[in-house]
Amino acid sequence: MNEELIRAEKFIKDGKYNNALEIIRNFEKRVEQNPQDNVACHLLECEILYQQGLFEDLLKIAEKTYDESLRLGPNLLSVDTLMWKARALIFLFKMSKVSDIIKQGEELLESLTQEIQTDYKRCEALIAHTKGNYFYFGKNDVNQAVEQFEHNLTLQEKFGTKEDLATAYIHLGWVLNIGKGKRDQASKFVNLGLDLAKEIDNKFIIGQAYFNMATSLHLKGELLKSIHFYEESLTIFKDFGNNYLLANCLNNLADVYNQRGELSQALMCIEKSLKLRYKTGTLRDQAMGHDFLIKILIEMGDLDRAQHFLHDFEQLNNQLVDSQVNAWYLFDKALILKKSLRSRSRVKAEDLLKQILEMRIS
Repeated sequence: MNEELIRAEKFIKDGKYNNALEIIRNFEKRVEQNPQDNVACHLLECEILYQQGLFEDLLKIAEKTYDESLRLGPNLLSVDTLMWKARALIFLFKMSKVSDIIKQGEELLESLTQEIQTDYKRCEALIAHTKGNYFYFGKNDVNQAVEQFEHNLTLQEKFGTKEDLATAYIHLGWVLNIGKGKRDQASKFVNLGLDLAKEIDNKFIIGQAYFNMATSLHLKGELLKSIHFYEESLTIFKDFGNNYLLANCLNNLADVYNQRGELSQALMCIEKSLKLRYKTGTLRDQAMGHDFLIKILIEMGDLDRAQHFLHDFEQLNNQLVDSQVNAWYLFDKALILKKSLRSRSRVKAEDLLKQILEMRIS
């Protein structure tokens, strides 16, 4: 890679995006640049957009960069860009094309067996990571996700950079924790990733590790400890300007405070989370935020505000063709109706609950 781009890459690892982007913009202006370096430059921009949680922009750059990479003939950079496209689509809940894009990347990689082994295996690991973390886990196929994560880790231990190895440890820990409930085994991997991230001083990966540790403690019921690690990850993700991960942290913190009976604190966190969802989240993320906010307002007895946000939720539900979101909406509507003093409203609530049950059975 060009020396300037190596400097930009270092700035990205340090979370200094403005410095990295200044190098990238200056590099793009030069007409004599190598086409391969031009693609590599845009891949760095993909990394920045991913770390900032700007998935619509990531998709646009990835599509543009993929077209540029094709002019170089069959190459590993095209595999990279395909995986960025796949990740962006998954985070945007646009799943219909993802399987074909991943398959396209696998087939392209198989045709490039003459490439340097380290570069080839890096791309193989990237595909496994994308399939595990962003595809199978998103489809709740936990066994396949674990298999892909383990394959990714095996490759990273032999061929990967320390950054990629740390990420592999942390994400394997994540799926073992969330998907399998294997808390102790998951903690071992997350701690390995955290130690390695601290060794190389990669703050973004450290933030991911803290978030995973917080989630594990959260699920184990160690709520006070989980707050500490959620706050640590919040501090880091604020520095990176990643509104997507900030919203996730605040959403989970709201749940912790809700479980502790600290409803005012829970409300503050979920309102902050929802504001961030409006900035960078997909409609589905916004729907999830409305669902949680409405439940907290109902628990606080603030039915007027709950009804107000239910109306907003109805608009989101109408825009989304999503059975899960529709179930959330109908359940929240039923909860509000059940609080009514009118018997007719309570009957409607029971009908909605039966409707949700029938949806889940079918």
